[in-house]
Amino acid sequence: MILPVGNPLFEHTNLSLMDVQVLMDNLANNKFSGYLALEHDRKLRGGFFYSHGIIKNAFEIDEKDHIKLIKNQRLLNKMKVRPYVISTYVLSPKIVDVLSSVYVYEYVYRDYDIKKKDFKKLLSSIEIDAVSGFAVIYVQGESRELIFSHGKVVTDSFANEYGRILCQPEQFTAFVSRVMNDGARMSLFGEKSDNIETKEIAARQALENEKELRVKIMGGLIKSNDAIKVEENFYKDWGIKPSATIQVEIEAPDGMVYVVKCSSGKNLAGNVMIPSALLKKFNLTESSIINLKPQI
Repeated sequence: MILPVGNPLFEHTNLSLMDVQVLMDNLANNKFSGYLALEHDRKLRGGFFYSHGIIKNAFEIDEKDHIKLIKNQRLLNKMKVRPYVISTYVLSPKIVDVLSSVYVYEYVYRDYDIKKKDFKKLLSSIEIDAVSGFAVIYVQGESRELIFSHGKVVTDSFANEYGRILCQPEQFTAFVSRVMNDGARMSLFGEKSDNIETKEIAARQALENEKELRVKIMGGLIKSNDAIKVEENFYKDWGIKPSATIQVEIEAPDGMVYVVKCSSGKNLAGNVMIPSALLKKFNLTESSIINLKPQI
């Protein structure tokens, strides 16, 4: 998946976490629309989408290129553990509205071979299905990008293009003619517009289920060496009976994810109680901050 980049303010710059926070304040004050990209090992790993200076959401891309919605502060916390290279890209608010839902998109077409004269039929099917998302199209070794909202190509009144994104009607018309003459290869990443809201609600609910917790060593004579304990109120938030033993996912500060048994308890002060045997297994120490969510 290649996320359209837009017009760069600056690219591939090493910044400290403090500098990034100053940058984000400046983006907000200057009513920035676009996104701030976090890169690691020369790959996009996450970022913040802005519209008129307001953060719409944050996203993260894992090692398998899966995209997920993430809490703003949690993405910032990850920068304390892993160094990122920073880029910022200007986009129109209309384009941001589409791209900021990237965490619910899937491949509609992947490396699809567009035959000559078939491009208009393909565009018609995208319109009929009311797909929102973006397409990366390769013509004779050159790539261009189209943004779709409810099946229609997004255009802009102020800019001819954002990076390789075509956003003027005359450019789009000329591009269609070129593809129809030469053929092309296309990947379309999106979703039918009717499904987007449902998937966004599910993603935000899953985000609400996540808890950021501080590790404490589980004490006491009677304890399990293969299970952890969390606050009973969290079970209530998740709609689970406090007496149940469940499976939860723990994401350690190094990004590793572990599945472990979990029970609930009272008066844990919002901490997660972990036996010492699991601390070593998960490469954690007391007072480590972990992210935890139930496998529902």
